[in-house]
Amino acid sequence: MKVESSAANTSRSRMHCITIYPARRNLTDIGILVLTFILIIVLLALSVPVIELRANASTAVKLTILALCIIASLLPLPAYYFFVLWVGRRRMRRRQPIRSRRLAAIAQHPDAWPRLPHRMVEWELLGSREPMGRIKKLIRRIPAGDAIAIRHPRDPAISRPSPTDHPFEPIDIENDDEQLAWLDALGDERQRKLIETGDVDPATARMFVDYYDTHHSDSDSQDHPRASEKVSLGEWFRFGKTLLFRAAITIFLIVQLFRLVRTLLLNPTPSSLILFGILVLFFFAAGIKALFRRQSVFLIPGGIALRVTRYAGYRASIYRLTPANTALVMYAGKVFCGTEDEQRFVFDLPHGEYTLLTAWLSRARTPDQRQLDMMLDPNGRDSE
Repeated sequence: MKVESSAANTSRSRMHCITIYPARRNLTDIGILVLTFILIIVLLALSVPVIELRANASTAVKLTILALCIIASLLPLPAYYFFVLWVGRRRMRRRQPIRSRRLAAIAQHPDAWPRLPHRMVEWELLGSREPMGRIKKLIRRIPAGDAIAIRHPRDPAISRPSPTDHPFEPIDIENDDEQLAWLDALGDERQRKLIETGDVDPATARMFVDYYDTHHSDSDSQDHPRASEKVSLGEWFRFGKTLLFRAAITIFLIVQLFRLVRTLLLNPTPSSLILFGILVLFFFAAGIKALFRRQSVFLIPGGIALRVTRYAGYRASIYRLTPANTALVMYAGKVFCGTEDEQRFVFDLPHGEYTLLTAWLSRARTPDQRQLDMMLDPNGRDSE
């Protein structure tokens, strides 16, 4: 595989920091949601007489009528979803008229995505209900070499690290805390001078641990936007809705599991055995997923390396993501990567955008694919 020079990688890398204004839930949205559920209940109640009129029909006809009635009763849900999307976007455009007109004018240009991808992302996320889902779709349209850091209006500003020429080995973003602190210090000119003059041992960088903690004293608010602010009514509603949904699912599974166990002990049937197996697999889904696929993220000079292991580690794939072939978006403690060959990766960012950008903008020589295979997959298994 051809190895790009680090200078070429850096020249193609462009960093952007944008501020987005997603839609906020209010009492109107909650009222419309309540009316939607009331309408669903009314439609279900009206469908009962229709089903009873066909009491003498065959089983297939009854099931068909029942399915049609259920589908007709649930139609208000997608209508509500698209309506609140439209209302939220329109409401936010009215609150930001100057920005909306400017972004709308940019979006009409045919070369807007190649030239100003960060403004197009800002336009698409203006008034969005689910920014995470939108970013997963938009990452396909962002050209390689662009790194976009997204923040909310009241979040602290994301500083751009100073590019460094210091080489370093792959750093695990979940486990190598001291090396992450050392890398973080490399992005600051004052701290990098101490390393260059030999006043500290770069292998351990213990003196930078305190600096790292001080430098990232507001990392919680950076990784989780507006975490330290007053929680709005819409956020409380969303939190309560998620909590109630998870509680309802948990209670339902426990009750069904209890009934299945009692059935298996008193009068076991093939259907009860199959359903019991499905519920057991559902409970252990996370463990099964971890068994078959696990993703580890490493910071490398001028890029990111991902090691994806499958089948309990018996097979591994090493992916090399650099500014020459990858677009990068950072939002709410997550990183979205999209490559030129249509591969998509999403992973958590536990130490903030500054550390990742220090590695991404590094001018040191980027390891090639063969070197990454040797360092991250020493057993010589299949790699990509």
